[in-house]
Amino acid sequence: MIKAGKYRANVFNHDLREKNEKVFCIVTFKIIESGELINWFGSFSEKASEYTVKQLTVLGFKSEDVFDLVRLKDNGEIAPIQMNTGKTWELVIENTPNLSGVIGDRVRYINDPEAPRVAAGLSRESMRARLPGFSIKADVMKIANESDDIPF
Repeated sequence: MIKAGKYRANVFNHDLREKNEKVFCIVTFKIIESGELINWFGSFSEKASEYTVKQLTVLGFKSEDVFDLVRLKDNGEIAPIQMNTGKTWELVIENTPNLSGVIGDRVRYINDPEAPRVAAGLSRESMRARLPGFSIKADVMKIANESDDIPF
């Protein structure tokens, strides 16, 4: 089991599977520091398919045909990987129980370490100019003054 935390990893493999009449994809990552492999699962259920397609696109999957995720073809040939294997991703790994209660590792988030952060490069003065009059302390004090249920 991989300890919970953040890890740098590359796409190693991908596939498309079916279980209990549900179709899902698997993207296998190889952790750079240890060489360990971990799978991310994307569902094509009604609720999750939009997120799964978005994540596959971010990972570099460019095909219009989801069946291109299958690498082992019917004729026995192995198709090339359809994602960017050279890019480094930041995986956020959690240790959570499965349906049987057994603790295991899972990829919770796949982050692009090269993506700009929300407040990247903004100075304190620039942030204040963008958020005029915003004060967490003032808002908390206002709520406290309006409430008679303060326990102290």
